[in-house]
Amino acid sequence: MKYLNSERLNIKIPKYEEVINAFIPSEIYIPLCENVKPLKIGTKVKEGDIFSTSQDISIRSSIPGSVVELKRVSMPNGKIEDVAVVKMQGAFSYEGKKNIKSEWTLFSSSKILSLLEENGVHNTFFGYENVKSLEKEIDYSKNVALGVRLYDYDPSCITDSFLFKNYFEKIIEGAFIVAKGLNLSNVYFFYSPEQSKIIKNLPSFEEFVDFNSTFIQVLNQKFSFGTKEELNSLISRKTNVTCCFVDSSTCLASYEAVALCKPVVDSYVQVSGSLLGEEKFFKIKRGTLIKNLIEECGLCKKEPYKIVINGLLKGVSISDSNTPITDYVKSITVLSLKETAEQKQRACIRCGDCFRSCPVGIKPFSLFSMYYFDIKIPEDIKKLASLCTQCGRCNTVCPSRIPLYQTISLICRQENETKV
Repeated sequence: MKYLNSERLNIKIPKYEEVINAFIPSEIYIPLCENVKPLKIGTKVKEGDIFSTSQDISIRSSIPGSVVELKRVSMPNGKIEDVAVVKMQGAFSYEGKKNIKSEWTLFSSSKILSLLEENGVHNTFFGYENVKSLEKEIDYSKNVALGVRLYDYDPSCITDSFLFKNYFEKIIEGAFIVAKGLNLSNVYFFYSPEQSKIIKNLPSFEEFVDFNSTFIQVLNQKFSFGTKEELNSLISRKTNVTCCFVDSSTCLASYEAVALCKPVVDSYVQVSGSLLGEEKFFKIKRGTLIKNLIEECGLCKKEPYKIVINGLLKGVSISDSNTPITDYVKSITVLSLKETAEQKQRACIRCGDCFRSCPVGIKPFSLFSMYYFDIKIPEDIKKLASLCTQCGRCNTVCPSRIPLYQTISLICRQENETKV
């Protein structure tokens, strides 16, 4: 198994002392992915009211107020989408109120999945999807378990490990909730050496007798490691179990949605960068603008050259700080010009870094060359390309800035379309 050394990427790993409640904004932007009902200026909303749906999951207002504007804005995924601007007015329905814990162990699997959808939980393990879609990956005739990645895939984005450090009991229980929703009784927790002390001192969780827990240490120090293919390969050396996966963020949101039966309207976001007066880890109301958090951290001297969402390894660069934060966002990195890698594409220098960094042994530049120069790609090479995990490491280490994994994705997509 090959790894990617974060030291050569010049990644500064941020450190935080505590989770800070960000200031509640006077206005939020709510995505209108699929409108549940027509919206008009002046429409009154309560905290937790459903505005729209995304992948059958409810998107709710994180503050009470009224709709003052409908507009199109840049989103964290780089797309331009419609949003409703809600100005805060009135009292909160959940914020500051006492939460009463439910007896979720008595809930059926279908009720748990329904609560996850209704209360706005997406799986952010590797992308952004409906938790219920994990059912499609499960072959219940085989030995299948839920896998939970407790550490961070991207060394520059420490959100999942920091959440586990602060909310480990809720995250473990949230994992059991997801497992029950998927009708799985075995849960495998993958943790890093830095988390060993927490794992050693975990309570027994004796009340959750219906679940079998296994903790596996992953030697990921200074490395990027943690796609589902890599973790399943690791576990297959010891057992015949195959896992479907979630992360710490998803488990914490699942706990709130099912154990507390409340809409998930908050997000946990790290904000880092040398241009900031302070680097902070926030609990924020979804729909808060990125510029609000940057201002709260104290922007120093220069304006940001680039803002990167969700880590430096495979994150998305945005140019507009008026972008709202959704549950897709785990981290915000503010970069100066000197901290930004050269973006101009150059000719390959045959360094071999893309091959050495590939966790499945693909030769990314060979595939890129054949596609670029319109050379017929042999069938065995196409099969090799299908092994790509979309980790993006080849792009990250390439000194010539060649779009390697994007090209491999395009080859695989065209191959699938031809078969159809």
